[in-house]
Amino acid sequence: NHYYILNAKNYGLPQNRPRIYIVGFKHDYEFHFPSPLDTIPKLKSILEEDVDEKYYISQEYLEGLKKHKLRHKNKGHGFGYHVLDPDGVAYTLVLGGMGKERNLIRDKIPENCYQGQGDDLRKKNNEGIRKLTEREFARLQGFPDNFKIPVSMTRAYRQFANSVPIPVVTA
Repeated sequence: NHYYILNAKNYGLPQNRPRIYIVGFKHDYEFHFPSPLDTIPKLKSILEEDVDEKYYISQEYLEGLKKHKLRHKNKGHGFGYHVLDPDGVAYTLVLGGMGKERNLIRDKIPENCYQGQGDDLRKKNNEGIRKLTEREFARLQGFPDNFKIPVSMTRAYRQFANSVPIPVVTA
């Protein structure tokens, strides 16, 4: 039996996703895990252009995330939302709890966004913060752009978050 921790970012994906891989054989067999690639791709390589406004979070939600993060910071914890650096990599794709808020990105500021006092807090935020799209989730796991996503947004996020990174398994 062979086991090793492989990270998706070392096999062509801009996602920090270390996982243990276990390989077993009935009979003796010489096996070697693949060597990591020389470069780690940047998150911006998988981002979509002109993303629909439905992916942008509301000003009210963003303010709630900021308060939550501050509460935990004051307790000495590192919990809370995180806006990714396009020149870096994404965190492991997870859902539930604060999972989605670990992989937010700053994009163009949407039209008709929150303008300040007296404005509707349910409007899109005025910082251009959005969640990653289903296609971006797919790309972070190595799915090709022609891969059809025939399920709802919620199911797509869940399925891609639970997938294994294709380039790691291929290697």
